[in-house]
Amino acid sequence: MAVPLQDFWVRKMRSLFVIFDKDADGVVTKNDFLGAVEDELKASMKEIKTGSFEHLLLNVWVEFWGGPDKLTVTFDEMCSRYARLFNEPNLRNLMAEFLKVCFDAVVPEEDQHLTLDGYTLFLRNYGVHPLSVPPSFQAIDTNHDGLITREEFVNAGIEFFTCTADTPAKLFIGPFLG
Repeated sequence: MAVPLQDFWVRKMRSLFVIFDKDADGVVTKNDFLGAVEDELKASMKEIKTGSFEHLLLNVWVEFWGGPDKLTVTFDEMCSRYARLFNEPNLRNLMAEFLKVCFDAVVPEEDQHLTLDGYTLFLRNYGVHPLSVPPSFQAIDTNHDGLITREEFVNAGIEFFTCTADTPAKLFIGPFLG
């Protein structure tokens, strides 16, 4: 018998799920998931990064959402797939790789950090309203220097998906729907 998932973690996952469940029918399709981010992020990426991003995005669908054959996923199915992060370290590596590509996609090559404007662009890709971004930015900027480093970004993303406690990383993808 599987251990029940922590209520707080499930609430974080609901905050993620609703971003992609645009019609609020309790189901996210593979096309909704891939299309929700792909066009926006691709527009902000250099052409050379696009191929690796598409590959990683598809891997995220396969590993954390619907699997290789499913075209739709419910909230409970998504939670079960993300919960594997607690026991399968290779999945953390895949998530870290995806987060690094997302960071690189919105950070100009000459910079090594993400500004509030850049983070607003990143979250806009997920439909987060710009006025909701500053609290998320402040939560992820752990050294409070007004910039998010790649390390801060990846660490916050991993913590969002793997921590069952109430931490500032709960705001990684925008407002927490607690």
